[in-house]
Amino acid sequence: MGRCAPGEGRAAVKEHTTREARLAAALVEVADTLTDTFDTGDYLRRLSDHCVELVSAWAAGVMLIDAGEPVSLAASSRREDVALDLLAAQHSGGPCLGSYGSGRAVPPVSIGVAHAATRWPEFTERALRHGIVATFAVPVRRRDTLLGALDVFVPTVPDKASGSGRSEVLVAQALADASALGLHNQRA
Repeated sequence: MGRCAPGEGRAAVKEHTTREARLAAALVEVADTLTDTFDTGDYLRRLSDHCVELVSAWAAGVMLIDAGEPVSLAASSRREDVALDLLAAQHSGGPCLGSYGSGRAVPPVSIGVAHAATRWPEFTERALRHGIVATFAVPVRRRDTLLGALDVFVPTVPDKASGSGRSEVLVAQALADASALGLHNQRA
């Protein structure tokens, strides 16, 4: 093989830093769970970290649910304590339970609007105390089997006209779907 022309290596590096390339790498990592050293908590934390990076979120967390009850919570390394607190606040309702219950994404919601409408009172009260502006959640599912939900906390309310919130939800859903496949493979 020949040498790279001057500048060609930099172009290749830059190309691999695009969001699409980072998403592809994250999807492969999230689906690859067949290791002897697999740890569910570390795995879910890494999933949350990928989500924070790829959707420019403030924090993210995963709630695994079995028989309608949360069985495992994990959050992004960035603001882990806040994300874990907000996941724990959802025992009586919140975006994760809404997404899990419906099997569909809970689109971006302004915390202020949800609080004023008394939607998820305990969750929104804590979110406001932590300075969270908006949130959305996507189900962690493999086909028709729901395993939990991924909750994403974003610094601004997405502009519906620009469609920015929709693309962020799609990226989070792709990560959640790949993680459900990885979790299923690990359990099998």
